[in-house]
Amino acid sequence: MKSLLANKFENLQDTIKVFLSKLLHRFSLTCDIWTDSGLKNAYLGVTLHFVDAEANLRRVFLGLRQLNGSHTSSLIRRETEKLLQEYGLTFSSAFKVVTDGGSNVVKGFNDDRSVILTIVDEEEMEEDEIQEDVESDYERLDLLIRQIFSNSLLTDSRHIAMLAMEVLAIPATSAPIEKVFSQAGMANCKHRNRTEFELLNLQLIVYCNLYVDDL
Repeated sequence: MKSLLANKFENLQDTIKVFLSKLLHRFSLTCDIWTDSGLKNAYLGVTLHFVDAEANLRRVFLGLRQLNGSHTSSLIRRETEKLLQEYGLTFSSAFKVVTDGGSNVVKGFNDDRSVILTIVDEEEMEEDEIQEDVESDYERLDLLIRQIFSNSLLTDSRHIAMLAMEVLAIPATSAPIEKVFSQAGMANCKHRNRTEFELLNLQLIVYCNLYVDDL
């Protein structure tokens, strides 16, 4: 079972890497730290957000990094960069980073990418999940807007259009990564076997990126 999951992950990661290598603009990230109350482990999680060639909002969960020792800003930044490197990306291509406002996370990304700080509480998460049941967070943009965007790429307004797409891809809150952590909590809750980190990471990446075959 583990080998099947590993094969699925490898194929999935290859697909994501190929697609992300073709991005025409910068991407945004959500980044946060989750501590498993049962296993006393700390994880850094990162989701990547962008707009594809058809002006569709897309989200990719890049994975978890296990944090050992003090969660310093330099450690958080370094582990985020390592995670991006696994997909052939560099942090210099990031446009914005969305966090929950933790001082160590903020300091880790306190540069010209202008960290966006958004605190997400449980009530907001519940409301967001209800809305997600009704409509996807990442539905296709209105046809007219997409047509305007496509036309703009062929004019002198191309750079403005690209910037607009970069801004549009910035998540409104850190909810995307919070939802991943919710899944991680389910994977490690008391009534299940304790899942080793590598297997947990593979499970989450495969589960959270089920749509990737449509890229």
